[in-house]
Amino acid sequence: MKTIKMGILLVATLCCGSISAQKFQETFNKEVSFFNDTSEKLLVVKNIYGHINVESYDGKTVKIEIEKIIKARSSENLELGKKEISLEIKQKDNTIYAYMNSPYSHFDI
Repeated sequence: MKTIKMGILLVATLCCGSISAQKFQETFNKEVSFFNDTSEKLLVVKNIYGHINVESYDGKTVKIEIEKIIKARSSENLELGKKEISLEIKQKDNTIYAYMNSPYSHFDI
């Protein structure tokens, strides 16, 4: 059985412009096991910005590593971004969903 290791870079810019005065960076590591041991498994990733690296291995879990970066022009906007933007990992049947949750994005499972 093959499972997946992935890295997601998530960037949210709260104010327009290329110069940012404030930056927050956080790394998440999580392992998620599929509900049952059937041969058909699905990983769905809704990525906004950045790269996704997938590596298979002989194991029964999905190892997820996410680097979350938020940039803003002010500390108030940075704190708002830290409060409103989160990573969600959900499971339904034999599918694992990894996506960004915020007031500005929508993802139905």
